[in-house]
Amino acid sequence: MEYLKIWTSFEEIIEPLNESERGRLFTAMLHYARCEELPELKGNERFTWPIAKQAIDRARAESEKQTVNGSKGGRPKKNPEKPTETQQNPEKPTETLKEKDKEKEKINNKVSKETYMREFEVFWAAYPRHTGKQDAYKAFVKLKPDEALMAAILAGIEKQKQSAQWTKDGGQFIPHPATWLNGCRWEDELPKNVPKWANDASHGYTQREYQPGELDAIGDDLMEEARKYRGHTA
Repeated sequence: MEYLKIWTSFEEIIEPLNESERGRLFTAMLHYARCEELPELKGNERFTWPIAKQAIDRARAESEKQTVNGSKGGRPKKNPEKPTETQQNPEKPTETLKEKDKEKEKINNKVSKETYMREFEVFWAAYPRHTGKQDAYKAFVKLKPDEALMAAILAGIEKQKQSAQWTKDGGQFIPHPATWLNGCRWEDELPKNVPKWANDASHGYTQREYQPGELDAIGDDLMEEARKYRGHTA
């Protein structure tokens, strides 16, 4: 690749990094874009690298797509003095042109599918709940995410990983990936300045379901204790 395109939304992703970590990340991005060699990152920038790599891979796929279109002739130039293929041979059906268009569309769809599959794997690796992968992939493709949306999705995951809902009870309240994507949940605003004690609704107590008859037995025990207490105080 001759150039590296970076969206302004990427600033939000690298915000937790210090200057040294940002420098190492940017240097690694340049090297990967030019040589396609994976860097060896040891600082906090290694957590942001998958997002950066995804953006570079997408840009490379778009560049390859343009190259393929160019090899097929691209958009024909207007030249009224030069007759078109059908004008040179009026008896030749237009089916040949339609077949070329179908072939070009087939190539473009293949490139798009490969791009979506790579990007989905980045999303799948970042999302903390791996349930219903096929449904999640369908929801992902339906979004047709560009670089800016992909960056927003990944940034939303990183933020919500720290939320009370996603960390409570081992993450059992984390939405299914397909549900999260279909609901555009990366746009959710997290509550601010929530006290630490508010994240635990039980406050140290556990809740259980009682079997039939258990509550009656507990009530009888309490009544017996009350009678003993009244007899003692008398």
